[in-house]
Amino acid sequence: MRRIIIFCFLIITSGSVLAQSVDCSTITQKAIESARKVCAKIGNNQACYGNANVEIKPRSNVRLAFSKAGDVAPLASLETITTSPFDTKSKTWGLALLNMRADLLDGNLTALVFGQASIGNGSEARMISSRWK
Repeated sequence: MRRIIIFCFLIITSGSVLAQSVDCSTITQKAIESARKVCAKIGNNQACYGNANVEIKPRSNVRLAFSKAGDVAPLASLETITTSPFDTKSKTWGLALLNMRADLLDGNLTALVFGQASIGNGSEARMISSRWK
């Protein structure tokens, strides 16, 4: 009898874990698709506010509007980008899309920052004129 109760408990709890992982997968896919749409025109060396709860720390003497989905900022103007962890009530988390110049064949690296994460800019590069891009 005890084995049956334990077996039933395992089935019930594994079903709820499976439902949570499917739900998480669905939420993740929706957030990434949403970010892809609002950040479709992101340029080289830019960061895009992809989903709720992204905070930035701009370099000194820099003012940026980076508070809603689709806002874009030059990477050279940022010190840090911090995304929030998953919020179970609103079913969202911070998500930022970065498009960086890199020494790759295609020349760019696209990175997705999400969840409870923070990325710092260790580069000494400053913002450059658009004619030099």
